[in-house]
Amino acid sequence: MSRIGKKPITIPKGVTIKVDGAAVDVKGPKGQLNQALPPGVTAAVEDGTLVTRKTSDDRELDKFHGLARSLVNNANLNGQFVSQDLFASMRAVSSEKARWCCWVP
Repeated sequence: MSRIGKKPITIPKGVTIKVDGAAVDVKGPKGQLNQALPPGVTAAVEDGTLVTRKTSDDRELDKFHGLARSLVNNANLNGQFVSQDLFASMRAVSSEKARWCCWVP
């Protein structure tokens, strides 16, 4: 089993998560993201956390299990950033770094 896939994802305040079969919808006060799950991986909300599980014990699903958890966690974090207005500041810092990293004649 994937070590990353085993970790539960905590849901921050102001963010709601809805599991819709093969997709997870993350909604914050200022935006919404939708993340599809790979085949063979399911998700469920339990006690304020989101848990991903494999549908079978096939070792080939381990990589998809960890991938699904990472993708949903990134959508969850982006939903949190949208709700806290941090996403725009991250974009500004990222573009500032790109400007200083690249040499422009």
